[in-house]
Amino acid sequence: MTAGSSTDPARWQRGLCGREQALEDIDGFLTAAALGGGVLALTGDPGVGKTAILDAAGAGTTAPGTRVIRVDGLQRDAQVAYSGLDRILSTLHTDMASLPADYRNALEVALSLVSGPRPAPLLVANATLALLQKAAELGPLFILLDNVSWLDPASSVVLSFIGRRLHGSHVALLATTRTGVVGPFSAADFPKYEVKPLDDEAAARLLTSQSPELAEAVHGRLLLEAQGNPLALQELPAALSVEQRTTSRPLPDLLPATAKLTDLYAEQLLALPSVTRDVLLLSALQAQDDLALLCATVPEVDVLAALGPAEQAGLVAVQHDGHLVFRHPLVRSSVVELSSPIELRRAHLLLAQRTVARPHARAWHLAHAATSPDEPVAQLLEATSQNSLAGGDAQGALRALARAAELSPDRSDQGRRLVEAANVAAAVTGNLSDASKLLRAARDVAPASTDSLRAATAAASLMFNRECDVHSAHRLLSEALPLYGYQGVGDDALTDALHLLFLLCCYGGDARLWAEFHEALARVSPAAPDLLTLAAKSAGDPVHQVRDVWDDLDRATSTLHEELDPVRIVRTATACIYTDRTSACREGLSRVIQDGRDGGAVALALSAITTACVDDWHAGHWDEALSLAAEGISLSQARGCHRFTHILGGYVRPLVLAARGDTDRALAWAQDMADWGEARHMGVTKALTHHVSSLSAIAAGDFSTAYEQASAISPAGVLAPYVPQTLWVLLDLVESAVRIGHLEEASAHVEAMQASQIDAISPRLEMITLACAALTRDPEKARETYEQSVNTHGAERTPFDLGRIELLFGEHLRRTHDPADSRFHLLKSLDIFEHLEARPWVQRARDELRAAGLTGHASVPANVPLTAEELEIATLAAAGLTNKEIADGLYLSDRTVGARLYQIFPKLGITSRAALRDAMTASDPPIASSDSPPSTPD
Repeated sequence: MTAGSSTDPARWQRGLCGREQALEDIDGFLTAAALGGGVLALTGDPGVGKTAILDAAGAGTTAPGTRVIRVDGLQRDAQVAYSGLDRILSTLHTDMASLPADYRNALEVALSLVSGPRPAPLLVANATLALLQKAAELGPLFILLDNVSWLDPASSVVLSFIGRRLHGSHVALLATTRTGVVGPFSAADFPKYEVKPLDDEAAARLLTSQSPELAEAVHGRLLLEAQGNPLALQELPAALSVEQRTTSRPLPDLLPATAKLTDLYAEQLLALPSVTRDVLLLSALQAQDDLALLCATVPEVDVLAALGPAEQAGLVAVQHDGHLVFRHPLVRSSVVELSSPIELRRAHLLLAQRTVARPHARAWHLAHAATSPDEPVAQLLEATSQNSLAGGDAQGALRALARAAELSPDRSDQGRRLVEAANVAAAVTGNLSDASKLLRAARDVAPASTDSLRAATAAASLMFNRECDVHSAHRLLSEALPLYGYQGVGDDALTDALHLLFLLCCYGGDARLWAEFHEALARVSPAAPDLLTLAAKSAGDPVHQVRDVWDDLDRATSTLHEELDPVRIVRTATACIYTDRTSACREGLSRVIQDGRDGGAVALALSAITTACVDDWHAGHWDEALSLAAEGISLSQARGCHRFTHILGGYVRPLVLAARGDTDRALAWAQDMADWGEARHMGVTKALTHHVSSLSAIAAGDFSTAYEQASAISPAGVLAPYVPQTLWVLLDLVESAVRIGHLEEASAHVEAMQASQIDAISPRLEMITLACAALTRDPEKARETYEQSVNTHGAERTPFDLGRIELLFGEHLRRTHDPADSRFHLLKSLDIFEHLEARPWVQRARDELRAAGLTGHASVPANVPLTAEELEIATLAAAGLTNKEIADGLYLSDRTVGARLYQIFPKLGITSRAALRDAMTASDPPIASSDSPPSTPD
């Protein structure tokens, strides 16, 4: 605050988000004006916050003796001469007595305090100036006028007159006016201060403080629509329903505006010629701002001429590239809100006639124009829903089906469309409460419609996603399928039902369910859908059947980046989850996940999140897996899709916790999932819990328990059909079996793996099959097999598995008396585990390194600024390896190793190779560079 300031910015800035600089600038003006007078016009768009800043300036006045006069311009008094001036001077009537008689009489007559001849405007202006100067003799006088352009013309003329003559007084005139408004005050060319929209950060802060309940996607949409306008940021959420705020309901293409927002531009819009308003309405309703398209819509109208008044009023701008741009999205919304139902219907019908080449737009224009049931329009909307879903707009598909049902004159068609909408709501968008309501509505209008396969699928989806009752949902579909029949290629109802039946089998984990599924699949004529067959073989029983569809699986993933249909993306990714091909699906999965964040295909997004989390686990992106799982849990809880809450919270998170040593929480969360799943016949939760328990036991060094848990998924020597989780615990089972002396069981399991040729499924399974074989072989053959395992092409894509195998290899080499090579592989495993923060395995690697003669390694990373590669080279050199031996082990050239050592020596504060061992084993290695140059390493 400036010395001698009449205001307290710290006080009046409170609550004005993002206006710190503006308030500081206004404070500077008021401080200066209190000493020498002045005038300042606050300009800006409607709703930008001019009034709030004006109010803050008045509320912040603290200097003793300072008087504040705060007046609003009122449109209702704009025709009453001097009505504005009367309000400004209402508190100064007693000061009039000290004015000269002619001045006093002019003001009293002008303000209707006494009757008399109308005074000359100049006399009134001079009298007003004299009165204000007199009042300011006792202390600064601040006149704050809001919406000065709404004052009556006579008052505006007076203010314009005195504004030019305040210099040298103690009077400050601070007035707000909209940008572009013409009037006596704005024409006076006073100093202006433009109040700009809030920046992105301040706008986000204000919206969050006003409406913290908004979903992220809704928050982003409102920020985009408000464009930094504070009033819009406060009012737009109020126009939305609770469901819309949380993405349980989609937002409309054109956001609704409250009365306050509509009023911002109402005066200007209603003053436009009718032809201008008609053209603006057409532009507001069409999805594109293409001026050529607008001209083609109304060829009989000179569109550019019609837009002229709107452009002059600053409401729109015609750009050189042929686009019509509304000044603010609120202008577009206000145009629609101010239009009558008849005007809206006429505009939609006109646009429908001009959009024949765009079926989607035409269908919706006709739907908006319809006032009674209309089967042709309902058919158009039904077709639009199919195209919308295939194009990735799930909520658009749901809206189209719901509106198609409303416009259906025949009750059976209405019921059928309601059932279709229920399917989308239950299985795709995750609007489970809507799905229930839609099914009930279908039953009410057409009871027969709920006896269909579509209705059974919708009901089963609800059971699966909400109640999570696998057996009941499976039974419902199994009974409905024979009644519907298995004929017809490209039958979406049959395909969707069979895909859901497949998922129920995956989650049920019961061989009897699978038997019924395959019986149904065999009856499909002429053949089951390709993607369904692919999923059944690769995700249902990958151990025994995936080889039949390897090529098909690779073809499906190779084109997935071009796929728009979220249903196909998720189904393809599901087929890849056990064959380690999910990474090829990530681009498509990311789009589905983002769409779910935006309130689109939420149910599919939750499935995509689960699949992506499993991929992140294998890829070593554990923090990303935890973050994504937390997001999925929050989303699933909001939508009531409980199965995802338990799978993400009871499997994905515990896996990472177990690997990082937090085994108590991991086991507790996994057991909660298992208990929950058992009550709902969800057998997969039992297998997933065994996986978490097995890993937790290995982390704790309890290999007996680890063997018990891993073999509970599938016994040693057996790769059970339809238990694909067995592919995730192969190393757990074989390693734990070997460590507790069950060599025969370990060997039997390796033989089963080799007989099933699972090493051909993926690089990860090839690496693990070789490692398991090495564990069961004699020492001489084991080394070669371990080498093959860690050098498997693509092994680095699954770092935790690679790290475990490097550790096993290092242990093997140490026990076969090859400490130098042992240290090399142990260091590689340690580097992986430290990166993953897999603390139990970090400790095991360090213990093995100490046993291999490298006792000081653990202190080096915390005290010496070496890169991972430099650390490996320094450690191996300190152990006595030559540059050539190090180069061969690390696949580097001798020259590169020498160059790295040359860089390492100064970091360690040494000048020779002989000092390297002491530096690497010191408890607190020095890091200062030596004054003498290092010697060239050998």
